[in-house]
Amino acid sequence: MKNSRIPLADLQRSVKGARDLPESTLASVQNYLFRFGFVLQKEAGVDAFTIALERFREYYAESYSLKASLNGGPPIDESVLRVMGLGQCGLFRFDQVVSRAADMQAGKPVVCKWNKKKLKYKLGAGIPGSNGDELIAVQAMLDKWQGLGRVSFAVDDTSPDFEVAWKTADQDFDMTGVTIAHAGIPNCSSFPIPLPLHFDNEETWGGIGYNINGVALHEIGHILGLFDSPTPGTVMHHVFMQPEPDRQFAKEDQDELALRYP
Repeated sequence: MKNSRIPLADLQRSVKGARDLPESTLASVQNYLFRFGFVLQKEAGVDAFTIALERFREYYAESYSLKASLNGGPPIDESVLRVMGLGQCGLFRFDQVVSRAADMQAGKPVVCKWNKKKLKYKLGAGIPGSNGDELIAVQAMLDKWQGLGRVSFAVDDTSPDFEVAWKTADQDFDMTGVTIAHAGIPNCSSFPIPLPLHFDNEETWGGIGYNINGVALHEIGHILGLFDSPTPGTVMHHVFMQPEPDRQFAKEDQDELALRYP
């Protein structure tokens, strides 16, 4: 049986700090914990919410200076809301990070990849009213991955392996809230071919908004079969700032690519 949302009134009565939050904010916190897999399957009730918050705090504590909920302090505070407000890759799920770590420890790592090294893509719609610079930026990030010498990319509108596009109310994936982009993973996701490499039209891109280069570089990694990384400073780290400097490949990114395309 799947877990289900907890009535906000129950959270307000039982969770420290919850009573002081607007209901809309409390609902957003709960939705975040469910959406990104911090509430594990079959967990339910207020205890599940509290445990999920502690998982969230532990996961982000070192990377984002998340305050510990010590000495009976409220588990929902400004530090939690700040991190929950950061942009996210839509594919990230904490429970899947845990599952993959367990598989690796058991000597059964899941490796997703294409059975070829030459990939074809098509350019879909860009940002409404733009001159197409955002699509050119994505192509430049494809060139950066290609520059690692493991894979190559070519435009092909007739039989593409993936599609680059900006979407409003995307039909194949929910990009509401802090989810700003998503992509398909070859042989390990339910998306049909061409796999999506989609950006949310309802976000601000460039300037003080999200860095197209950084987000595109990350999502292309998914197209190649790489998973989200909990390590800030890697291309495959799943959290995005506004604004954010261009990302550079870390050894972790390059090792994961080489594992898939030797």
